Amino acid sequence: MKKILFVLTLGLALVLTSCGDQHKAQSLVKDFLNENLENEDCSFKRFSQLTPTAMIDFNRVKSMRQEMNEFFDWMLAHYAEDMNNIRLKVLEYIIWGEKKAFEAGAVNYGFSYRRDYLDVAMACKNYEELRKWFLDKMVNACRAIRDQKEERSNSAAKKAMLYIQENYSKDISLDDVSGLVNISPYYFSKIFKEETGENFIEYLTKIRIEKAKELLVKPDISIKEAGIRSGYTDPNYFSRIFKKQTDMTPSEYKTRYGK
Repeated sequence: MKKILFVLTLGLALVLTSCGDQHKAQSLVKDFLNENLENEDCSFKRFSQLTPTAMIDFNRVKSMRQEMNEFFDWMLAHYAEDMNNIRLKVLEYIIWGEKKAFEAGAVNYGFSYRRDYLDVAMACKNYEELRKWFLDKMVNACRAIRDQKEERSNSAAKKAMLYIQENYSKDISLDDVSGLVNISPYYFSKIFKEETGENFIEYLTKIRIEKAKELLVKPDISIKEAGIRSGYTDPNYFSRIFKKQTDMTPSEYKTRYGK
């Protein structure tokens, strides 16, 4: 009886969610659990207390697929006699997942995009057909979000690289560049290293030293000026960094390669 009441509670929660009152929907389910499920088995509590956002890890396709499989198994273990109710829950999760993908800018959405979803769910003759459709839709939403995130990360790294190449002579920092691409310094460091194979300082230093080399070979540019124009205002620091990168001091490099 409690599980039947829970199904009815979930149905009302779904209506409230669709109307935009997610907080009230979650409170409704939470109150029901607190009042009626103190002695229920742990697996029932585990899945019944999870909203779609808590269940779905959109950053990991494999783990999300596993969670959805376990959730489907849980539904079968408790509600196998009521396929329409499981169809309803499957539709709820698919719509929620696709909403998250839309909010992330990973998919487009039109008024009629889901016009066949109810027909497809009702046409599934057995639970395995329903499971396959459920998992396919959830995996597609997850992959769309993951791919969009990777695309944005790559774009941010490329934008940062271009900025460094154009502004290496200025006093620029990790915070400056991460702010430019609107990403936290920690996350920017991570994606920049993944994209370039170097951290921010390593990449900036490489660009500056390459520019210093170009300047040092010119007879009309002094070592001090070459350092300043490549981003190093302190001659001693410039000399130390240059030697660390090239195994030669700026003076030695200019003598050997200067025109």
